[in-house]
Amino acid sequence: MSVSTVQQLITDAELGQGELISVVTEIEARRLGLKIIPVTRGMFFAEDPAGGRRAHFYRACGSSVTRASELLMWNKAAFRRFLKLNTKVCLGDWACFEQQDYSEALAFAQSLDFQVVLKPAASSKGRGFVGSIKDEASFANGWRYTRRYASRSGILVERRFVGADYRLYVVDGSVVGVLKREPASVVGNGTASVEQLINENNARRRLNPHTAGRQIVVDNEVLANLSDAGFRLNDVLPEGVRLRLRKSANVSAGGDFIDVTDDVHPSYLSVASEIANALRPVQQFGLDLLTKDIRKPASQGYLVIECEGDPAVSNAHFPMQGIGRNVVGEIVRSYFPGVDKIAFPDGLVGATGIDYALMKPGGAGYEAAELAIDRVMTLRSPNRKRRALRSGGRQKVESGASEAASPNTDSAALSLLIEGKVIGVGYRRWAKARAEELGLSGWVRNRSDRKVEMVIAGTEEKLAEMQQLCRRGPAKARVEGVTEASYTGKVAAGFRRRKSKQVTEPEGVISSKSKPASEALPA
Repeated sequence: MSVSTVQQLITDAELGQGELISVVTEIEARRLGLKIIPVTRGMFFAEDPAGGRRAHFYRACGSSVTRASELLMWNKAAFRRFLKLNTKVCLGDWACFEQQDYSEALAFAQSLDFQVVLKPAASSKGRGFVGSIKDEASFANGWRYTRRYASRSGILVERRFVGADYRLYVVDGSVVGVLKREPASVVGNGTASVEQLINENNARRRLNPHTAGRQIVVDNEVLANLSDAGFRLNDVLPEGVRLRLRKSANVSAGGDFIDVTDDVHPSYLSVASEIANALRPVQQFGLDLLTKDIRKPASQGYLVIECEGDPAVSNAHFPMQGIGRNVVGEIVRSYFPGVDKIAFPDGLVGATGIDYALMKPGGAGYEAAELAIDRVMTLRSPNRKRRALRSGGRQKVESGASEAASPNTDSAALSLLIEGKVIGVGYRRWAKARAEELGLSGWVRNRSDRKVEMVIAGTEEKLAEMQQLCRRGPAKARVEGVTEASYTGKVAAGFRRRKSKQVTEPEGVISSKSKPASEALPA
């Protein structure tokens, strides 16, 4: 069957998140008439043929986002201190504690009547977040869980704020797109079971380039939330009843994202502008905040959660509801002031909208997408020479052997336990190939209980990307759950397939088994 639109072309390519963002960035750079010079599957140079200016992009992250500014935003505690010194935005009541300072953290939580949430000071994808705290026992259990994902940066304890979750995309001080993020959920129709509704939801997600590899996985958290609501997987959900499957609105865990750009009250644009002025010369970032209703003035109450220098911008282009916003186009244009002419106008919707479903074969936008995907695909394999790229003339990109990154002091390590139909479907071979593409070290093996056990070591970003891939698995697999934990053992450089072994517990992980709340927590 022939591919009919750019959106279908991108979806069928089964790109990882970083690859998808890089492809969209190249498409938008080409739409501005810029020349593309490939570097890696995630990075390229864009050059203005007329003016001679050049900028480099990693994913959609341009050169204004320095390593120092990215690290500042990555550490939530450090960034909040920065905002407190340089802005007047609302940060709420919060404190950061070392892992061994449990007593002080408990006292702070008690002072807020346990109306708090816990999260690692430096993490992503919602890992380590605990929001269901109501007393000392639940705080202790939450601390143990969050500590598994916390680094030396510590653990944040902050007053709980009840409100909706929003992501604002800011470029050159202006808000160019806003998404409302909602936890994974299903809505009953009176005839389908909860499990059937989840499957239908996942079928829709597979049609969206940003969510194709981010399915709703039925794991212990989902089952616990179902139980709390009085439902089981095979129960029929009454018509019109919305059932939340997770507490976190993280898209990677099956959350929804809705474009609300046209509904934002101007007071929130002022909040974003104030932060942008403090961060200059950084030109681009994503701002996460909570508020009850973003259509009403910020004076009703809001809470700045964090900022990201390299956020996932592709969800703004492919929202699950609403108009796609050309956030990446605005980012690229900010590095080439004066280059305002859109060379390839197909796909534009109004002044700020974008719809890749309108770009069809024969158009310049479709050709740009083919070239961008070709770059990613040819640079994806690490240990072979690349085939020629089609970018104007035929360019040949040479590549030497790429070695997996050796674990170092900046690396993290995780143990993953994958459940479902994962034995006899080539999961280990597939996992080794994906890990090598991402430059991860570790190993994978089959277990006697028909689960797959894996250890991966590398940067937080690469670990997060690998986790998303593992939730999908190879074509013949049917992944039903992925359990993760911090890994404390040694990890040799490179990635290996281990032989199957009679095992009942993963090796070298920090146990997730809970202890009584009254038991003293180890340092």
